[in-house]
Amino acid sequence: MMIVKKSGASGSNKKKLISKEATGLPGPLKAEEQASQESLKAQLTEFWSLVDESVVNREYFHGYFTKHYLAKILQLPGDYVCGIVPVITEQKGLRLEGGIGLYVGYQDIRFVPIRFSEKTRHYYLEGGRVSKPTIHELISDHACGGAGISMRFEGGSRLAFLQRSIRRAPYLLPHKRIQLHDKIGGGNFGLVYIASLLENGRRSEVAAKIFKPSTLSLDPNANRTKDITQHKMFLDEAYVMWQLNHPNIVQFYGICSLSPALTIVMECCKGGSLFQYLQKHGEGVGFAVKTRFAIEACEGLGYLARRDFVHRDVASRNCLLTEQLVLKVADFGLTVDVDSLRRREHEQNGMVLPIKWASPEVLRSGEFSWASDVWAYGVMLFEFYNEGREPYPGLRNRVVREELLKGQQFRMELPNNIPPPIRGLMAKCWAEEPLKRPSFSVLADELDKIRRGVYEEHTS
Repeated sequence: MMIVKKSGASGSNKKKLISKEATGLPGPLKAEEQASQESLKAQLTEFWSLVDESVVNREYFHGYFTKHYLAKILQLPGDYVCGIVPVITEQKGLRLEGGIGLYVGYQDIRFVPIRFSEKTRHYYLEGGRVSKPTIHELISDHACGGAGISMRFEGGSRLAFLQRSIRRAPYLLPHKRIQLHDKIGGGNFGLVYIASLLENGRRSEVAAKIFKPSTLSLDPNANRTKDITQHKMFLDEAYVMWQLNHPNIVQFYGICSLSPALTIVMECCKGGSLFQYLQKHGEGVGFAVKTRFAIEACEGLGYLARRDFVHRDVASRNCLLTEQLVLKVADFGLTVDVDSLRRREHEQNGMVLPIKWASPEVLRSGEFSWASDVWAYGVMLFEFYNEGREPYPGLRNRVVREELLKGQQFRMELPNNIPPPIRGLMAKCWAEEPLKRPSFSVLADELDKIRRGVYEEHTS
């Protein structure tokens, strides 16, 4: 069992090491949320009592991260970082526990658990003979020519040596740099706040998406399989955003991942979601503005496709607007790279499909691609030019699914207020064969021609 404090062991000498920053609570919150936040604080304090701050403040401590991130940074034998991961043990039922250890580059990347002895109150590496009162002292004793670490292989074991600690990436932010303000939204496993980011002595306004505290419960009777999946998805979302940089993609500033209160820090889009904007302003949004939104969404999604990413949740609810009404594609919780899709690393895992935005191949066999994003984009055009109304009006999800799976004779009925050129583009997006659908770059060009060619006729 990886550094899990036994019941009854108060660890009073450790509690003195747990600071406000270590609990991962970034700044003051409103009075009505104090009860839930106090519960979160208790959970996080217990969780972090498994880890002493001698290591948390070191540059080689990376907190939580994805395996893709790890593969990028550990490139040479002897490269190492210290990290913490959620793990599932079967001994006491499914439970979220803190597993901390060293990740070491060898012939591949190896994880070496760090364990804690209640008897000696010392830390030690699994299989090692050296123990120290703090994790940092333990790592220092093994680093740069120190004691070797036993690596197990088939038929025996070999010694590996810690040669080079890898500094954590600049986008892995300490919680002390974030100050929370007003809550502005939430989702399945995230709460969104307006916040301030401290950088080089200056504060800038950002949005902070925080992993829901309820998923951090240490209740040994709770089934945590879903929590582990959502925890991984949250980290995956941050890793995807880190790789993106485009005027029509919401800007990623970093992730506070050094404690269980994971927090994605990103651009604050004060215009809110496009869905809300369209519903609020209705027909007051002119044809030229709607078409500009359509082009900007196309540019952002086209950039994703060129980078070999598939969004998998294209809809107006997942597009944000800046204060100047510039559209930004957002919400990358379901976004995956093409290679992962080919290797089937991202199975649906019970994810709820947005049926009315899903293409036939997605409904049939879960085959996501740039072409399935194009299909969903065609559905989103219906939202753009129909004041944010729900697609397939009057039809239930079950009916839409059944009809789409029958073949290409069924398509959404379009109202007359959608201009014919836009209707034509939507039809192209809904080609039955994925490869016959236009690319986002082609769609953007066509939309630009439509905007310039019919602007006078359709302005409102």
